[in-house]
Amino acid sequence: MSKKATGIRVVRQWCNGWERWELIPSSPATVRSLELAVAGEGDVFAVPARQVVAVPLWLDADDPATVDAAVLLEMEVRGFASEGMMPDTSARHIAREGGRTLVVIAVFPQDFEKRFPDVAAQRYDVSAALLPLDENALTVWREGGEYVAAYTRDRDLVHWSTWDAAATGREIQTWLKSTTLSLLASGVITRRPQQIVVDDGLSVSDLGFDHSPVVRPLGPPALERAKCDWRPASAVDAERRKAGRARFRRIGLAVAVAYALIVLVAGSYLAWLNVQASHLSSEVDVLQAEATQIQPMIRQWQSVGPSIDSRRFPLEILRQVVESLPPQGIRLTIFDVTPERITVEGEAVSASHAAKYFETVSHQAGMADIDWQMPPPALLPNNTARFQIVGTSR
Repeated sequence: MSKKATGIRVVRQWCNGWERWELIPSSPATVRSLELAVAGEGDVFAVPARQVVAVPLWLDADDPATVDAAVLLEMEVRGFASEGMMPDTSARHIAREGGRTLVVIAVFPQDFEKRFPDVAAQRYDVSAALLPLDENALTVWREGGEYVAAYTRDRDLVHWSTWDAAATGREIQTWLKSTTLSLLASGVITRRPQQIVVDDGLSVSDLGFDHSPVVRPLGPPALERAKCDWRPASAVDAERRKAGRARFRRIGLAVAVAYALIVLVAGSYLAWLNVQASHLSSEVDVLQAEATQIQPMIRQWQSVGPSIDSRRFPLEILRQVVESLPPQGIRLTIFDVTPERITVEGEAVSASHAAKYFETVSHQAGMADIDWQMPPPALLPNNTARFQIVGTSR
């Protein structure tokens, strides 16, 4: 018994109301009427053009990241984005010319669930994107009480707009002319539509065309150029919840398996940890005892270290300090050496004499590993300068 072929179901609004098309490969498309807009899982829902705003934009950039940032900025200016987010939009990159990019944004209704409470389809797109539109053409059809006009640039859908089907022919003609001129002026289309295609369900005389359009049935939906990358918030939330439940089940199963393994090895592992802890504690006690024994020895060697360094002999340092004295003008009063620092104090006939003496001491080759510092000298009542030079090991 052969398996029944399955196809794609598309729900759309047309001249006489809602209809559901079933597209099965290698079979004629079938259609049946619906009383209301009803779509379920597996369906493609053609959102009526009246419910979706078309925003074509020429952007002065061709780098994808720059284009995305420019799109966000333009949409924020128009009030269709906020806080760096465009949740109810779908972008189509149409053309790149001379460092510029043409992008067409479809803005879907934020309250989609309120307008179509019985629609929970799998995929969504604007109705104009689900029709077989001719190249460089203007296509007109009717969705309920609205006329819809869609423009193509080459094979790409670049704009759509709607008008009340109860309008007069002159009003319809004015609407189509003004829309066409606006798109030409903005460069969205490069020339007037090569042909005007009208669905045969319309009365052509009501549209007020200057020349005869091509009247033919637009036929069943076509998904070849549909993007279907937007979904209402309820569908996104439902998918997140579904994915969350599936992830929770996977995590629960993994946790159960892991718990069983942990229970299996817990006893032996804890025993091994106890043995290791006991060994480590014993080693720590031994090392601590050894460290306690050698601490006095370490302190002795630390105190002896400076005294056996020939560069730190007080007499050697004093010799170099004295050799740095000028023939006159400097008198040393204090010379003190500790393991931490060397202090030289004295009086000079002037602060400049003290500074020159400091420079001589600090540049002694035999004391190059000592960092010398001298605070500003203090002037005494007898106009001499008292100075202090301090040296520390580098």
